[in-house]
Amino acid sequence: RSTLIESRELIKSNLEEAQRLENLADNLLALTQYNNVRLSLLPVKLSTIIDQASENTAKLAKNKHIVLSVDVVTGAIVIGQEESLVQLVTIIIDNAIKYSSANTTIYLHAIKDDDKYHLSIRDEGPGISEEDLPFIFDRLYRGDKSRSAKVAGYGLGLSLAQEIARANNASIIVRNYPQGGAQFVVSLPATKI
Repeated sequence: RSTLIESRELIKSNLEEAQRLENLADNLLALTQYNNVRLSLLPVKLSTIIDQASENTAKLAKNKHIVLSVDVVTGAIVIGQEESLVQLVTIIIDNAIKYSSANTTIYLHAIKDDDKYHLSIRDEGPGISEEDLPFIFDRLYRGDKSRSAKVAGYGLGLSLAQEIARANNASIIVRNYPQGGAQFVVSLPATKI
């Protein structure tokens, strides 16, 4: 016979697994959606996208005592589909939080060139191994086994982020930051105003 505590733990574990499977199904559906649908791209404030993505990840950041440091021009306007861009930035911030140590900072900074805003999302984590960098956006790729074993997931988040970027006429790259940590740069079309 199992005790009440063991029963609670089993139920909790089953609920967590059900949530992970639901997230997997949602991500697979989203990948299909972004491959097959043309988005309506409109002007949207970059600060709105970042505010909503920050709100989506606030609980996870708070649990690890991670600070989001945002440096984005208030009037920055990009062309895209707001909800999908919020999802893209949420995925990258979520990833940065998961792979960062507690009590660190994630930096969001945007710069503009002629026709694009480049949104940098940089963490103070261990970075990404050079062997994994070329495959980081591949579907179901989980990278360094010692790192990924500690973080729940199925390897779909970054491939979904890349599909969202493509659907928004944007691009996304990743590199290791010289001072440590990973840096994702999302380049978004700017308004011509």
